[in-house]
Amino acid sequence: HTIQMIPEGFVINASIYPKLPFDPVRDFTPIAIVAMVPNVMVVHPSLPVKSVPEFIALARKRPGELSYGTSGVGSPSHMSAELFKILGKVEYAHVPYKGQSLALIDLIGGHLQFAFPSVPASINYIKSGRMRALGVTTPRRASALPDVPTIKEAGLPAFEVSGWYGVIGPRNMPR
Repeated sequence: HTIQMIPEGFVINASIYPKLPFDPVRDFTPIAIVAMVPNVMVVHPSLPVKSVPEFIALARKRPGELSYGTSGVGSPSHMSAELFKILGKVEYAHVPYKGQSLALIDLIGGHLQFAFPSVPASINYIKSGRMRALGVTTPRRASALPDVPTIKEAGLPAFEVSGWYGVIGPRNMPR
């Protein structure tokens, strides 16, 4: 059998794009989740916030003025920010990029105020002070950032988003 490793966007796309040439549930056999990847809410160091509640307060004072970058529509970073928007009752602008690295470059350059990149992509920038971490998106703290609370701990109890990678096979593959 041919098997494939996929990111979560493979499944998310079915919710965003109504006419895909495949159905990720019907046309494939799930085999395993092989990795879970936490995202982290980060802000440019010039933004005068040091916590999730401070960010929410600032965003409510400046509705629609803050912008965040993602690795594209339907990406875990996009889903994280949209869930945060709903649960935090805030408004801000989405700037989709063709990849996470491009969004991080603009965040570091001060063209964006915040983002929800993966921990592996952002950890060196966090540790060097080029961006400030406010909270991780997973239900437990990230081992790489043990001093950064979860967003759930920081004040949004219903918040949880995890990036993942899985393996799939063809439709009706024997167990």
